[in-house]
Amino acid sequence: MVAGVRRLRWFSLPTVAHCARQYPWPQYLAGCGAAAVLQASADSGLLLLDAPPSRATLAVGVSAYQIPRYPGAHNDRQFVLPAVEWLGASGLFASTNLGLGWNLSDRKDVQWGVRLWPQLARRQGDGARLQGLPEIPARLERSLFANWEPVEFAVLQSAVNTGLGPDTRGILAEAGVTLGAPLGSQVLAGVTIGTSYANGPYRQGLFGVTPAQAAGAGNAAIPGLPVMRQPYALGGGWQNTQAIVSAEWTVAPAWRLDLHWERQRLLGAAAQSPLIDTRWQSSLLLTLWHDLAY
Repeated sequence: MVAGVRRLRWFSLPTVAHCARQYPWPQYLAGCGAAAVLQASADSGLLLLDAPPSRATLAVGVSAYQIPRYPGAHNDRQFVLPAVEWLGASGLFASTNLGLGWNLSDRKDVQWGVRLWPQLARRQGDGARLQGLPEIPARLERSLFANWEPVEFAVLQSAVNTGLGPDTRGILAEAGVTLGAPLGSQVLAGVTIGTSYANGPYRQGLFGVTPAQAAGAGNAAIPGLPVMRQPYALGGGWQNTQAIVSAEWTVAPAWRLDLHWERQRLLGAAAQSPLIDTRWQSSLLLTLWHDLAY
């Protein structure tokens, strides 16, 4: 690995030079850890982890979010939450940015394992196009992830996410590549390009309209829409493409400011759904981290 590009993730580091001595860079390139956070509304489950640390580590902080209310929504949610991340020597991890999971690999160039992550609920009040449709409750997503770093600066990523949609039968498979590099002595940056493929239950549950829903009483008058909904059926297909820009600035020996910006575009039948306001969506996350002696 090249010094200074050995760990681009939301895990606390005193300095870039320290991270170059101790940690490989892919651990920083987990979309700055925010890909996991934002996937609740932006369909991004790609995850990067390094080999487990030699001893458990702990970091705390605060995160500010701006994320879409649901896939295809024009309106956003803005909120601030505390952040915490624990990484165990066994590969177990618990994090507000990464979820709850287990990295089963002890290699620096390979990561694979399992993860649990909550999916936010979709409610009628999230948008005018959802009026009269059943609400989708919050779900616990179950994921398998596998990544490989064939050369310096590049990581190939993949994930299969299950338990999605109204009936939990939805499956979303994702693939991507992440490239990273240092910008000076205190800033690390990365770019991720990815795409996803979803099964029929996922796409129909989030973007489709059944005949019963189209004929329901809630479809009689939809505020802000020129026409009533018609039945709309979707099968499996390509779901979206995404680009993620991540950066981390070491502002002091035990303090870091992390930025994660994500841009996605819906594809195919999902992009034509009568339930969406826009094909394009953006998400933003800023996190201030502080390392704790542990």
